[in-house]
Amino acid sequence: MQYRCYEVHSQRLEYHRRARDRLLFKERSEPASSYIPHAHSKDASSNGVNNHNVLKHFEPCSHAGPCGGAAGGCTCRDSDSHCERSCCCTADCPRRFSGCDCARLQLKMRKQPHPEECYEPEPDLCISHECPCVKNGRECDPELCDCLHYTCSDEDVECKNADLRRERGKQLRVGPSVFGLGVFLEEHVQRGELICEYVGELTYDATTETRGLLAQHRGRAYVFKLNNTFDVDASYAGNIARFINHAPSRRANCTTIIMNVSSDQRIGLYAKKSMVSGTELTIDYGDDFFTTETKASSVSSRTTEKSRSSTESASTR
Repeated sequence: MQYRCYEVHSQRLEYHRRARDRLLFKERSEPASSYIPHAHSKDASSNGVNNHNVLKHFEPCSHAGPCGGAAGGCTCRDSDSHCERSCCCTADCPRRFSGCDCARLQLKMRKQPHPEECYEPEPDLCISHECPCVKNGRECDPELCDCLHYTCSDEDVECKNADLRRERGKQLRVGPSVFGLGVFLEEHVQRGELICEYVGELTYDATTETRGLLAQHRGRAYVFKLNNTFDVDASYAGNIARFINHAPSRRANCTTIIMNVSSDQRIGLYAKKSMVSGTELTIDYGDDFFTTETKASSVSSRTTEKSRSSTESASTR
């Protein structure tokens, strides 16, 4: 039987409402302050197909009872990750990530006598590991963080940790390169700034293996390892980022970082150094890309160099 989109959406909302109502009347087995989650974004410096540090795909929890209960069944707790808005637990779940209050802290440090008045924070909010979002490899969330709402003047006052969410990449062009086509900057870029997002189809490992045979035959591979469940394949649906050529890590001028954006893992390409317009962009594809003795998926998989939580530019942007 077929249903209209609004009917499916309505039923989904009703399901979450009933789930929340059930949990509202159940006591939590542990206080909210007893849970101190680990960083959600782990080191992805060698996120290859055969690497043991591959990020885990997030599965929202949908169990009965509180997430801290002894009965178990919470996928978030089992994977040592935060609960997200897509989970069926209540909004006050102790495992929920609470976001950052960087703007409020700046307001407190300035000791304003009337905090309710229009306040204009510094332009560079959320740039170091002092921000919980940066520390956990997450972009700031407008539903959780106050830094995305303090824009009381016409000046450029903004959070510096929401570039993927706001699609604030750089102007790029495709042009002739030493290795066929390449990607070149159309504007200046500073170290640590977002250049673009690497987008494509989300594919399972089995699909990656099948496509890897064809990619090996064609000599063209546009697959990035995203997590232990999905790869990002830009072979048939992607953007300009797939034309960026390879360079060894010591010479590459860009780095790829997996960010958590509203519980979605997304691959961002960031500048490793300041560059002028006309510079060709290069990234390190990873060792697995050039492996010819392993399975086809290893041949066709590029890898991310590091996670956002470990980027060297986090405190220098």
